[in-house]
Amino acid sequence: MNKKPLVAILSSGLEKRKDRGYEQSSYKLFQNILNDKTFGCDVELYKGTGNKKYKEFVIRSFAQYRWVKKLGDIVFNDSYVFEYIIFGLFFIFYSGIKRKKFDIIYTQEPRVSKTLYQLKFLLRGKPKIVFAMGVKMTPEHYVNICDRSQVVNIEHYQKAINQYPNLKKFFLIANPGSETTIYKGPLSKSEIRQKYGISSKYVLLSVGAINKEIKRMDYIIDEFENISNDWTLVLVGNPQDKNLIDTAYQKYGSRFKHFFVSPQDIPEFYAMADLFVLASVVEGFPNVLLQAIANGTPVIMHKRELHKWALQNDKFLIDMTRKNELASYINQLDIDKLKIQSEQVRNLYEDKFTWNAQKKEYQKLLLKWD
Repeated sequence: MNKKPLVAILSSGLEKRKDRGYEQSSYKLFQNILNDKTFGCDVELYKGTGNKKYKEFVIRSFAQYRWVKKLGDIVFNDSYVFEYIIFGLFFIFYSGIKRKKFDIIYTQEPRVSKTLYQLKFLLRGKPKIVFAMGVKMTPEHYVNICDRSQVVNIEHYQKAINQYPNLKKFFLIANPGSETTIYKGPLSKSEIRQKYGISSKYVLLSVGAINKEIKRMDYIIDEFENISNDWTLVLVGNPQDKNLIDTAYQKYGSRFKHFFVSPQDIPEFYAMADLFVLASVVEGFPNVLLQAIANGTPVIMHKRELHKWALQNDKFLIDMTRKNELASYINQLDIDKLKIQSEQVRNLYEDKFTWNAQKKEYQKLLLKWD
């Protein structure tokens, strides 16, 4: 009997940054492969902190110390650089001590991928290195740090194949979906709203870090001023900029709610929302989109090629760099049509983003090397 190939999934910051889509995607892929006995490989997860669990291993090092982060900021203007490099080096050392032989190593952390690719000769069996490119990098910066690259953004993918038309190492595959993002609890929409003290007719939801720079939550807060009083604005996420939260409460009182909850509690918020909005304009791939449509929550996003590709239409895409664009769009919405859109986005999730829909693409990426 042929031995199954062994895939290692590496995520240094998994336990520390559970609220980031970056780390969530690695863990979802690990869970999907682990729970699918027909995928065709064995899988192990390696992380930088936390506890050892079934098929999950911890590579402990000094990469988690604060001075490492500060040094990265000073030298590279990137606090994660040294964490990733050290994690990669300690993984090589661990693999040697344990005499582990991997066939494929998968990571979404660029410096981990680069470290392992350049030092592959130190790893038993010289495994294939697969880098999942979901950050703002141009092709020349990741083409030579891996054997293959999963590109989760169609805009980045087009740049890569245009710049390197003869290379066959780029695979356009969206981040993995997961059944754990779907609300399956006993409460109805109205009961969930009652639980969180919401009594308005409609709920507008956004999930993500509360900041101005990437998630642009300030844009949503400002636009809400001109949205009908029938709506409550609910923001769920790490309050990185607490002034935004304070401002929203001062302006809208009970029409505004903020919650910072564990990932397993977030599906409740999608289940009670009528509409989800994502105001960021530079996302690598918006995992919150998958969470929203998995729960049948219609989505409004910034008009760009990535979002059109993900949603397979541009009906709910607007220019979120323009003032009053979001408010005008919501005020003109036919609420009855949202129910139709709810069914459509749920079907889209089933057809494009469930594990059954993605499985063959991930098998090609990780297991087909002929």
